[in-house]
Amino acid sequence: MCSKTRRVWTVAFALTTLLLSSPVPSKAGPGGFIDSGSLNTARDTHTATLLNNGMVLIVGGEEGAAPVASAELYNPATGTFTQTGSLNVGRWAHTATLLGNGMVLIAGGFNSGTGAALSSAELYDPSSGTFTMTGSLSGARGFHTATLLSSGLVLLAGGESASGVGTILATAELYNRSTGTFTPTGNMNLDRAFHTSTLLSSGEVLVAGGKCNSTCFSASAELYDPSKGTFSATGSLNQWRFWHTATLLGNGMVLVTGGTQGGGAIATAELYNPAAGTFASTGSMSVARSVHTATLLSSGEVLVAAGDNVNSIPLASTEIYDSSTGSFVLSGSLSNAREGHTSVLLNNGMVLVAGGWGSGADLSSAELYLTKGNLLVGSGGGDSGSFTFERWTETGALDLTGNLDIGRASHSATRLLNGAVLLAGGSYDSMSIEVIDQNGVVLSTNRLQYQRVSAAAALLNNGNVFICAGANSPDIWEIIGPTGAPVSSGTLAVSRGSGTAAVVLANRNVWISGGASDPASWEVRDQNGNLLSSGSLQNQRSGAKVILLANGNLMLIGGSTPATWEIDTPSGVMVSSGDLNDLRDSGSGAVKLANGNIFIFGASGQASGTWEIRDANGNFVSAGTLNTPEGGATGALQSNGNVFIAGGATFPNIWQIYSPTGALVATGGTWDNRAGGHSQNHF
Repeated sequence: MCSKTRRVWTVAFALTTLLLSSPVPSKAGPGGFIDSGSLNTARDTHTATLLNNGMVLIVGGEEGAAPVASAELYNPATGTFTQTGSLNVGRWAHTATLLGNGMVLIAGGFNSGTGAALSSAELYDPSSGTFTMTGSLSGARGFHTATLLSSGLVLLAGGESASGVGTILATAELYNRSTGTFTPTGNMNLDRAFHTSTLLSSGEVLVAGGKCNSTCFSASAELYDPSKGTFSATGSLNQWRFWHTATLLGNGMVLVTGGTQGGGAIATAELYNPAAGTFASTGSMSVARSVHTATLLSSGEVLVAAGDNVNSIPLASTEIYDSSTGSFVLSGSLSNAREGHTSVLLNNGMVLVAGGWGSGADLSSAELYLTKGNLLVGSGGGDSGSFTFERWTETGALDLTGNLDIGRASHSATRLLNGAVLLAGGSYDSMSIEVIDQNGVVLSTNRLQYQRVSAAAALLNNGNVFICAGANSPDIWEIIGPTGAPVSSGTLAVSRGSGTAAVVLANRNVWISGGASDPASWEVRDQNGNLLSSGSLQNQRSGAKVILLANGNLMLIGGSTPATWEIDTPSGVMVSSGDLNDLRDSGSGAVKLANGNIFIFGASGQASGTWEIRDANGNFVSAGTLNTPEGGATGALQSNGNVFIAGGATFPNIWQIYSPTGALVATGGTWDNRAGGHSQNHF
């Protein structure tokens, strides 16, 4: 499936398109993909399997022209890959199937770029982290399919006997984990490789499309009946295709997307209806693609990611299929264009995309797709919302609610590199730490070294979290790891207290400014907490909103000097300053828009019902009135460019969505009260 293998086939069916690598796109905006560590070994045409413990097993693949024997585990709690036991035989284009006993069956594949396929198979035991050989296949095969049946047997079907030049197979066999042996079952009606096999709700297996030899491409499909051990024809695809995907939807239908025809990748998609035994066209993808992935999300939508375009150039784009409308819409882009990668739905609802081929080489990079939405946690004033959380979609639909283990108000909430959120301190338990995923599930707990209420927190580039000041420990900073484990601590240059701001600069250092105890000072520390520089601000800025600008400077807005803004360099030199349209005290909010402008809203005082927009130089752009006045509300930029504003002291049960120009898009009521002191994180 990788580009190297695809070159063999493009020659075989006379495609002369030059295979190039697309440039790496800019980082996706909020609600799309975030980087999530790197594989220890770059690889493509590997497998990725979600284990029962929630970790992902990455096995084999190809690096350069060499088969990979190593395997590694991805831990969603830490966002890291660690090596585990290696295969006994390096292989690529194999299959990996999670068995009912929690072990993983690795079967077939290739051990060289042009050699014969493998007949060997191995079992991975998560409890020991080792691979052991099991019985051999009845026939060597690669680029086949493996499907876990309802009985616990595994159906292996088709494939080719040698890489690029071998015989394409019609044979099929069953693996029995209780005996560790493979036995032949009925043959398919057609030789197939690069096809798909999907377990249907009925227990039958739908086999669709594929290549049948160097000049034969199939639109046919067939059903495997486990009770009879035979294949029978069913309705044909509307278009022949191989290197496509097939995804079982929640309604029992199968979505088939993209793939390759004689002229390259195609954009069409079809739905298989098991009741009728027929395929019908559905909406087409926005981009033609093959050698891509299609992952069913917890929402019931399907994430289609990357692959090759019509010119066999790896893609970074992704799109979402909505079965209720039968249409695809473009979603966020990957940081790295890729094909021959893997995509796995994690237990937290995120999707791990790992490895593949792009930019002329095998990739070690991995990325996480985050479900787009806004997670609201805790509240203030001792109301019921302090013990709950809720999640809203970008369009204002409530899709998740739940209870917290520990009440949260005036806490910090920092989104980590792995997409989880680290909650720290607050007025209910000022030293508690919880790491939760975007579904509110607690991943880990720990304790702060110092009490923290209304503290400042910032995510460091190395994945740790810098926390400082607050009402209880006004002159102390500490660094904690992504699971909440303490790393280091120290003393700030001055005592600051609540109202302190902490922002990570473009050079990875941390800017700290303001605070009730010393509102007109700043300091800069490195990622280890070492003091690099300090100085005085032009104005007092306790409770100010501090925004990192695209040019690396900082805009400080309102606070204890509520009528003004100022722009400072990372070395503390003031570049410019000016007056705000309204008084913006510590109860105001500020969100940097996708175009670089700053959307400023609300306040605890007389400006609670207004908003204003300023450009990155502080120049006035526009102003208006909020639909509902708010002080202490939170705001977050959405992937579509809008701003989601929630809660506040005035109307704690209201959310509002505004466009980048300040137009009201939608408004509604929160599930629970979200007074000043709650947190909002956008995914």
